[in-house]
Amino acid sequence: SEIQCTFASGNGIGSRDSIIAKLRKPDAFKGHPLFADDRAVDPETDHICQIRPDLSDPTGLRYNLKISDFSRCGVLKRNGFVHVRVWFPQFPGVVMQSDQELIIMCKPPEPTIIENKAAGFAGSFPHGARVSGVVEETPGRLEYEVALYKEAPTARISNLSNNELPVDQAVPIGTKLQLRARISPESAWKYVKLMEVTVSPDPDDPHMLGSVALVKDGFL
Repeated sequence: SEIQCTFASGNGIGSRDSIIAKLRKPDAFKGHPLFADDRAVDPETDHICQIRPDLSDPTGLRYNLKISDFSRCGVLKRNGFVHVRVWFPQFPGVVMQSDQELIIMCKPPEPTIIENKAAGFAGSFPHGARVSGVVEETPGRLEYEVALYKEAPTARISNLSNNELPVDQAVPIGTKLQLRARISPESAWKYVKLMEVTVSPDPDDPHMLGSVALVKDGFL
């Protein structure tokens, strides 16, 4: 079977709970597949709990499953997984030892961790323009560093391995800047996405008057 799972976002915007799968019943089975833990549902007519024949399949063995509400269709949540059992009866309306069962399991993605951390400055950037920290969260300890770099003057490029310098003082308007995020190679985390980076004159209020958003909603 081919399976696709989506999960509703916490803010209620965007994706919604759903399971979509392409199923194939065993050869010579005459019965239609059913939801094993919700026998009251007729999956051929229900618009939320669907298991309908694939009309393009000449063998009559393939079905399209679609679930759009995890509170129905016998969907269960255990040990961090969402799963649903599909029962394939060999003959309609008869329970036999030769009947077969399929369990579809999906695991929701880990939640995004958002942490606000301000690096204050008075008239200039802090030394190295770096912000670092540690987050204790599943799936493990995350050590991170966010650094701000500026383009090096042409005369100094020949003495550097690249053409960027850490920002350690005030820079003129129009200077090309670059943000870099780094996580510990020993961490269980493999990727970090910067959702918001703000330069503010107040270390306790990143959005006060005079602040500048370098990254907002994950975009520069």
